[in-house]
Amino acid sequence: MRKRSIGIRVSAALIAGATLGNLGSNLMPVLMPGMAHRLQLSHASSGMVATAQLLATALAALVLAPIAARPGRARVARLGLVAAVAGLSNIVAGAGLGMVSATAMAAIAATDDTDRAAVVTVLGATLLT
Repeated sequence: MRKRSIGIRVSAALIAGATLGNLGSNLMPVLMPGMAHRLQLSHASSGMVATAQLLATALAALVLAPIAARPGRARVARLGLVAAVAGLSNIVAGAGLGMVSATAMAAIAATDDTDRAAVVTVLGATLLT
């Protein structure tokens, strides 16, 4: 039985989800010095803020993984994007990014060819970041 290709639209969605889901951890080292200076935070305090955001990302991904694995995961991804963009705090933004990451990984698992989808997603996300 021949597996179907994942297609351009699905590939783009997977790459976008994986890239956005990892955005907080990828940009944190670049953004921390400016944030610490702007908010007049010590090194320890800015480290706590970064830790809280990354912890929120991880916890949101773990908690929402079962929900993201069901049909209708696009709604969860949209809600995560809204939370990340609204970014009322670093913790809310981190939780939103965790939601996006969980839905992207669940979407990879839901494809007909998970190996190909994973390769396309990782390669695309790597080239974007």
